Amino acid sequence: MKDLVLEEYYTIRELRFTCRQMIWIGERLYEIRLGDWPVKPSGHIEADQDNVTRPGARKNARINQKTLKTRSARFERAAQIAAEIDWRLNQCRTRHGDYGALFLDKYMRGLSFEETAQRHGLTAEIVASRIDQVLRYISGWRRKNLSLEHYKQHRIKGYGQRK
Repeated sequence: MKDLVLEEYYTIRELRFTCRQMIWIGERLYEIRLGDWPVKPSGHIEADQDNVTRPGARKNARINQKTLKTRSARFERAAQIAAEIDWRLNQCRTRHGDYGALFLDKYMRGLSFEETAQRHGLTAEIVASRIDQVLRYISGWRRKNLSLEHYKQHRIKGYGQRK
């Protein structure tokens, strides 16, 4: 029997801004910017949910019906997520270049490390390192208070001071 491998997918409610989720969003950023969240594949079960009816399910259904009028537009949350990712990528401009553009080339445009390196006049190793730095910077639930350049300096200093 073949193993069942479900397609990777995250609902907006499941987002925790992990590195893997940032790559997944980067690969779909163009459509998310347009306000279209990717279509949920069949068989996807949202995290912390199952098919078991829980106590209070009827009450929650009534609450959802009552608040239906106050829901945001279908495209609004997707656009908010895209704006947040764009803001974080914008903070990745350093004196050595735009690291965010490397991330976009790799994941949104689907270029390889070598193609991205040729496009920006760098080596594939440098591109891979800088994309890794961007990924660590843009990941996490909260925004960083520092630009990528200051964030890198802060992390290096922090490692030297720990015992």
